[in-house]
Amino acid sequence: MLALRRLLPATRSLHSSAVAWKGKAAEEVDMDDLFDDSVAELPSSSGGDRSARRADYVSRIMHPTHGREEHRAGNLRKVVQLSDTPEELEELGRVIQQWRVNGYAVSKQTSTEIVGRCINLGRVDLAEKYYRNRADYGLKHVPGHMAMKLKTKLAEAKSEAPAAAEASA
Repeated sequence: MLALRRLLPATRSLHSSAVAWKGKAAEEVDMDDLFDDSVAELPSSSGGDRSARRADYVSRIMHPTHGREEHRAGNLRKVVQLSDTPEELEELGRVIQQWRVNGYAVSKQTSTEIVGRCINLGRVDLAEKYYRNRADYGLKHVPGHMAMKLKTKLAEAKSEAPAAAEASA
């Protein structure tokens, strides 16, 4: 470790030099201008904006062009993150299949997000379908905690199904 220290020269950054510190001390900050009212507010991310962004990413995957921006690997993950309803999760199956037809693989992180999103939105059946059918959807193995969560939720769903059938009979 000492040998590396001798090889690397001691560096000083411009912002931490004595000259820079003198300049900072001499500057005066006007407290009235800290919160200027003329600054425009940032647009909020409302539900309509999320669905429009999701539709844009789905369109990029379903109808690919040859532009560089259209083929970003994060587009599928953004579709998963912007899926807010169970109906959008059902459409996700077609999007994943098209993603694979386009020649892309589903990453391990995206697989984890797909399974987790399906579980969180109450569609454990879709999580199982996407995870178990690797030939069609190509999801990778999810980490142990997510696999355990999926198994637990599947067991709960299967135990609730006979109870609901008995109650209706």
